[in-house]
Amino acid sequence: MSHLSARRCTRRARPACTVGSASGRGYKPAGWVPPRRWSWPRSLAGSSGSPDRSGGDSSAGWPGASGADAPQLGVSSCSAGDATVPSRGRIVMTTDPRANAPAMLASGVVLGLILFLVAAIYGSFTIIQPGNVGVVFNRWSGALKTVGQGVAWRVPWVTQVQSYPVALRTYTMVQRGAEGSMRGDDSIDLPTKEGQHIRQDISVTYNTSQEKAADVFRSFRGADISDIESTFIRRTIITVSQNAAGQVSLTDLISNQRGQLQTRIQDDLQHEMNKMGFVVDKVNLGASHLPDVIEKQLQQKMAAQQQAQQADYELQRQQTLAKAKVAEAEGEAQSTLVKAKAQAEANNLLQQTLSPLLIQNKAIERWNGTLPQFTGGGAIPFLNLKDLGPDSHPAATGR
Repeated sequence: MSHLSARRCTRRARPACTVGSASGRGYKPAGWVPPRRWSWPRSLAGSSGSPDRSGGDSSAGWPGASGADAPQLGVSSCSAGDATVPSRGRIVMTTDPRANAPAMLASGVVLGLILFLVAAIYGSFTIIQPGNVGVVFNRWSGALKTVGQGVAWRVPWVTQVQSYPVALRTYTMVQRGAEGSMRGDDSIDLPTKEGQHIRQDISVTYNTSQEKAADVFRSFRGADISDIESTFIRRTIITVSQNAAGQVSLTDLISNQRGQLQTRIQDDLQHEMNKMGFVVDKVNLGASHLPDVIEKQLQQKMAAQQQAQQADYELQRQQTLAKAKVAEAEGEAQSTLVKAKAQAEANNLLQQTLSPLLIQNKAIERWNGTLPQFTGGGAIPFLNLKDLGPDSHPAATGR
């Protein structure tokens, strides 16, 4: 009986192994995994017989050997110090991928087809949201077509669909980053007529003209509305606002002519944006942010103007009071004159109406009833002396 020569095996964390008896049959080292398929070493390709999986001897099926000539199969053992550890050094465990290659290839093809179909279906349509208009662009022919809200069908990798807002949209540029379209201080730097600079908050409400949506797509090469806002619309707002503010003084910019500046910016911005297919609905100027030095100077100027206005008001008040007093004096003099004229006219009328009989009657009314001490022999009548002429006195006679 021929025996296989002893050989050393190299295994991780194990000492050299030697062929031993089959007494160690059934031993499984730590971490050993049952093989999916058993194969024989090439050194045994010319032998007959095959071992069973339990490590027993079998000579059936071994080419070129039979019976005692068949190789004696046993279980190899590894010596670690004084202990002998059985090992399957005689059996080689291999996994041949060629056996499952057709099935794996078929699975990959099916999975690829599924992914392709999903991508094709998903890319065959685009949903145009309410308040938007879609533009369909054919990359092969270069044709443009405008579609409304809803589902817009497209050929994947051939046509492109881009949507633009026809509903009102507001682009805001303010100092407070939480309120604007961009983070940080995004207010506009405006120069004034005097050469000073202030920071100005501004917001523009606009929308895309539905009739010019294809022109917008063509002008901006299919860019999204957010990209258009951050480039063209933003630069246009800044340029138009600076040109308009450069012709206005600082005082007018933040006070009485603010509304006129806002109207001018809106008109100029409408003219520029309408060329590219956009419609400006409203421009609103927000808060003005002045440098500390300019703000202090402006406060002093406004305080001086208020004092001058207060002085003018006081002067006008004094003039008004003086005019009122003059008017009052003139009224009193006029009233006195009127009263004097009335009294004179009354006296004149009274003098004209007095008759001699009325005067005698007045004298009688005023007489107290006392007779004079010297009287004549006759009665003493009430006589009007004016009626008695120089020849009318009687001669005095004695008794």
